[in-house]
Formats: sequence, C-alpha cells, structure tokens
Amino acid sequence: MKKQLLGMLLTLAMLSGTVCGCSSGETGASAAPSGGEASAASAAESETASEPAEPVEIDIIARQLGQASHPDNAIWEALEPKLREHGVIANIEYYPSTDYASQCSVLIASGQYPDMMEFWSSSFPRELNELIEDGVIQPLDDLIAQYGSNITTVRTENNCTWLKMDGQTYGIPCRAEDVGTNYCYVVRQDWLDALDLPVPDTLDDFYDMLVAFSQYDADGDGDTSDTIPFGYGSSTHFQLPVAIACSPNSIVYGQWNVTDDGVEYYAVMDNFKNVLEFTRRLYQEGLMEPEYVLMDRDQLWTRMNEGMYGACAWYVDRLDVQTSPTAETYYAANPDSQLTVLNIFPDENGVRRYPRMNSTQQMIVFSEASQEEAAACIRFLDYLYSDEGGLLADLGVEGVHWDTNEDGQMEILISSEEQTEAGYSMYNWMAKRSYLSPIVGDYSWEVADMLLASTVTNPVIGIETQAGEDYSSSLNSLTSTAITSMIVDEGIDLDQAFEEFVNSWYSSGGQEWTDQLNEGYQSQNQ
Repeated sequence: MKKQLLGMLLTLAMLSGTVCGCSSGETGASAAPSGGEASAASAAESETASEPAEPVEIDIIARQLGQASHPDNAIWEALEPKLREHGVIANIEYYPSTDYASQCSVLIASGQYPDMMEFWSSSFPRELNELIEDGVIQPLDDLIAQYGSNITTVRTENNCTWLKMDGQTYGIPCRAEDVGTNYCYVVRQDWLDALDLPVPDTLDDFYDMLVAFSQYDADGDGDTSDTIPFGYGSSTHFQLPVAIACSPNSIVYGQWNVTDDGVEYYAVMDNFKNVLEFTRRLYQEGLMEPEYVLMDRDQLWTRMNEGMYGACAWYVDRLDVQTSPTAETYYAANPDSQLTVLNIFPDENGVRRYPRMNSTQQMIVFSEASQEEAAACIRFLDYLYSDEGGLLADLGVEGVHWDTNEDGQMEILISSEEQTEAGYSMYNWMAKRSYLSPIVGDYSWEVADMLLASTVTNPVIGIETQAGEDYSSSLNSLTSTAITSMIVDEGIDLDQAFEEFVNSWYSSGGQEWTDQLNEGYQSQNQ
C-alpha cells in the first residue's frame, strides 16, 4: 500500500480505549446528497461515467469482519476483475475490529492516510467534524452525483443518516439503518409450549414465565438447579439487563428521552427506579444469570447452547441457521428447540420504545487523494452497491456459493466453515446490504419489522456540547457502576441509593450536560 500506516501506532491503539457504542447523525440536514436522486432515477445499476482508459489504483483501510485471508479468498478472486472493469484496482488493508475506533484516531494522528477508509468515531460526530474543518477529508457530492447512482438508490434519507456540514456530504454510511435495532431477546418456545404459557408481552408475564422456567426440568434428569431462566451478559455488545424493563416504564433505554420539559437522560428519569427494582428482583431471586457482570458474549452463548437458559439476549441477524454460525451451532446442540423473539413490552398507554440502532461508521475519502483516486473510490463503492456487486460481496459466486432453488428462494450451498474460507463478511460492510443478509428467512424479516416499529431515534444525535465532551465518559462510567451496584448488592436501600446516584450524576457534570443539550435541542427544533 503506497500510503502505509505506521504499524507501531496501530498496535499501540489496540491497547487503549474501547470501541464506542453506536450512534449516528449528521451535522446538517438528514438527506441523501443533492443531485444523487436525479442520477439514481436514471439508472438502478451503475454504468459509471467517464471511466478511465486504465484502472486507477486506490488504497483502502477497513475493519476486519470476516475470518478469511485477504486477498486469498474466492469472493475477492471474483470481485477483483469486476472492479477492474469499473476502472478500479483496490488495495484493501484490514485491521482488527477490536478497538477499531481507537485505531481510526491513531491513523488521523499519524497523518499518513489511505485514499479511503471505513471510519468509526470514538466521539461522534466531533471527530469527523474536526476532519472536515481541518480539510482532512473531502466533500463527495459531485463525485456521488457522477459515479454513485447505486449508492443514492440504496442509501436514502429514509434509511440512513448522511454525514454533512454546511450542506455538503463528507461520508457514505456503511450500513442502512432499516432494521431499527439488531438487539433482541429470544425465548424457548418449546419450553413455553411444555408449560402451556403464552409468549410474554408484559413485565408481569415475563416474571411469571421466568419463575416457571426456574422450576422446569428441561432435560428430564430430575434436577432444575442447572437451569437459569434469563441469560444475560453485561460485558457483551448487549445492553444492560435493565433494557428489558425500560419500555414498560416509558423510557427509551440508553439514550436521551424527550419529556414535557425537554430532554432527560434515561438513567436519571423518575421511572428508572422502577426499572432497577424489577431487574434487582430478577437477580436477587436467582431468575437471571448470576455472573452477568463478568459474562462475555461467547460464554453467554456457550451456556445457551448447553440448554441452560429459557430466555437470552440475542441478535436479529443471528436467528437464521442458513446465514449465522451462531444459530447453526445452537440448533445443532438443541435440535428440538424453537426460539421466539420477544417484542418490546408496551407501557400503560400501549407504546413500545426501544433505542434505534444508528451506525457511526462512514466511508470517508481523504483530501490527499487525487480527483482520479477519489472518483475510483466512489466507483468502487458504487459497484458494491449494485445488485451484482452486492450479492457477490454478501454471498459469493452464484452457482458455487449460493443458488436459487426451484421455489425461487436463494439458498447457501456451502458449509459455515467453507463460507469463512470463501470470504463471507469480508466485503459486505462496504456493500449495499443492511444488517440482514438477503438470504435470511421470512421470520428474520418479520422480527426486524416488528422491532423497527418500536425503535426511537436518539433526539440529541449530532448536537455537540462542551459538557458532553468534558463529562460524558465519566458520567457513563458512573451510571454503569451505579446500575450494577443497585442490582447486585444485597441489603441496599434502593430508594436511597437511586437518589444518591441521581444527585451524584447531576453534580458531576450531568446538570451542565443536560442544560447544554436542551439548549441545542430547542434550537434544533424551533
């Protein structure tokens, strides 16, 4: 790669920081680039204009998602000549997904840039705003209008948030947000059937179900002590266990909530004490994973695979055996199991609230890239946003890795191990797909639509405040520690502990942060 990063810097980056949670927005209006809609209307598939006589070589940095070796895999072997036909020779360098946001920051500090990269902000949108203001990345509107008809067809103002400043577009969203959220809870439908219980749709029903699960001898060995009704892990990508009780208490978990007085942080809202009380009850009565504070994702799913959980935190994109090794492994270990996804529980007014998943990842083009290189970057992405390029990146070669059966349904032809070797997941983050593969079954789409109907966008996305920059990290840490203590600690006076936490949160910068966000929110919504 002609603009190599310093290996030592990137190694050091992996030792510091954590990849931040997802939130997305823009610094200006939320819309696809102007001019793109006209070009999108002229062609559903890109026939790139003014392609060079000789392919242009570009350097790209992206996050390692698949496990295959690049470029030594079958999918890249098929993609590479197609990209050359579109005037692009792409040199892709992958860095581990662990702490990728920190690595992005180190890359910027190094001053040695590729032509294009997948950028994941550790502080969104401040970092990207600074790149724009400092002239590090270049606006893309003209290039997208000329070369990006597929991009603007797939990424619209309805399913994505574009990175803008002063009316110009500086980033292309790496994923659509059309699934609403990828987080969900699964419940053992076969256990419900055996106990003649309905799928719970209230917290009371959920509690009663967990009590019944705690007394259920699922494996018929006469011992129920190896059953943990509710599986959860706080050191995973999942939200804290309190998330399941927020919506019934009229709270959107993990973000700022709109109230009659403005916006208020979820964990200091009055009803959040009810959320803690319910979750504490589950923990203290042994109805949820006792080691959840230390439980990572792999440990969680190992216990799920062993049949220990009646309900468990899960991902929507890991429901389908055909596309998810997680689901494949689970059903291989539990062939008689059936998983049903719980809907978000409604509050007393029938309203369901769940945080909308917003992606911070943006494909950005650096200003050091020449016009020819920048155009090649957009042609690269645009091909991957086409039907042909998208399917190739997502599923591999038709007739080899996947095919359409006699019922007109797409199906995978190779095992999960062979998929890994072929390069599955290596390139689709830069392609057209959403969180769900186009080959998942109907139930996955039903779940995605069900959850999408309940998701709520964080109302303060894109509003930068000095207090947020100064205090958000410490306040988030304070919140996490306090929530865990109020759930786990025995003999605690919850009323007193919650009051002390709220007072501490506000006095530690939370009041200043709240005031500044409300000022920005009111200004934004005048």
